[in-house]
Amino acid sequence: MGGVNYFDPSYIEEGGSFRYYSNAATSSGSMTYCNARAICLDRNSSATSTFTGQVHRVVTLLHDAFDGHGANQNQPSNAAVWDTDTTPFSYATSRGGDARDEGVALGGREIYGMLANWWFRSSSFTLDTVFAGLGDSMTGAGYSWCDQCRLFVLQSASPPDTDAARYARCASAPISNWLGTMPDPNDPASCTYAAYPFVGCQGSPTSVCDELVDPFYFVRHPACSKNALCGGSYSNCSLTCPRPSADEIPNVVVKADGTPTPNGSIRVVYIWTAGGTGGFFSSLVEGSSWTEFQIGAGVHVPNDGRPVTIICNTDGSANRVITEISVRWNNGTSATFPCGTSLCQQNLAPNGGLVATCRFAEP
Repeated sequence: MGGVNYFDPSYIEEGGSFRYYSNAATSSGSMTYCNARAICLDRNSSATSTFTGQVHRVVTLLHDAFDGHGANQNQPSNAAVWDTDTTPFSYATSRGGDARDEGVALGGREIYGMLANWWFRSSSFTLDTVFAGLGDSMTGAGYSWCDQCRLFVLQSASPPDTDAARYARCASAPISNWLGTMPDPNDPASCTYAAYPFVGCQGSPTSVCDELVDPFYFVRHPACSKNALCGGSYSNCSLTCPRPSADEIPNVVVKADGTPTPNGSIRVVYIWTAGGTGGFFSSLVEGSSWTEFQIGAGVHVPNDGRPVTIICNTDGSANRVITEISVRWNNGTSATFPCGTSLCQQNLAPNGGLVATCRFAEP
């Protein structure tokens, strides 16, 4: 219903990233309603000392496991659904609020699976049995030990900020009680933070090749720097720069083909917050080498119906034009959009992922 009782997110910052509103007209049974622009129940809690703190922690963890599907879908969300600028509050048609702090997004039917898994483990209603049931559901849905670990540590006390530390936290109780068998740190084919580095750096172990990750990766991992000049050559990163999670791997990729134009640019523009507020602009391969143009780069776009804009630009020379933008979607469909000028752009529906190619030529 887009609101909670028992606890209040209690974080009000007008004009900021988080906005919560409460109709606490009574001291008993009052509700806190979540504005559609708010992070709301994506705001993590590690409180364990009080009843309401425990409720807050459990509720936000469960929401983390099920949200992340994008706005305006018949899927679980983070409960930020209300336009609180109206009287009375109205159901908002444009929503944001996904903090993108973990990569798990279970479907709504998995709620039944979680309850069944809990009951299969034990008829006792305890934190261990419920969260272990949730872990079994995530495993059944294809999420790895590491995906689950990343989710559970968000709600632990002083959540660790490196993957090596997360791995160690999840190897210990109580989180280890909720997860399956810890992966073998000596097996590169298994999921492990500790001994299998991300092969995606060049020049230094914290210089991450930007064509391999969504730009949001660098927000989550601020100690990692963006390298736009890898040219397809990669080496091991340090544990500070881990392998990207599922929502950090680009699924909308733009690349170039044809006559070299080293000073041009190819870009993806994607507004991922509700109503276009606080938009996210990605200038992916601009002013780099032609080799980097051909490799391409991209962003991860949730399949929530919002479009991306592909922009192709030459270096301004009269002897180069964009002849077309060709698109191949992951579902097997394709399309070609003719151009013939030095600057072309096309709005596209991601439809789960695509590769767009800007074709450069001399007229």
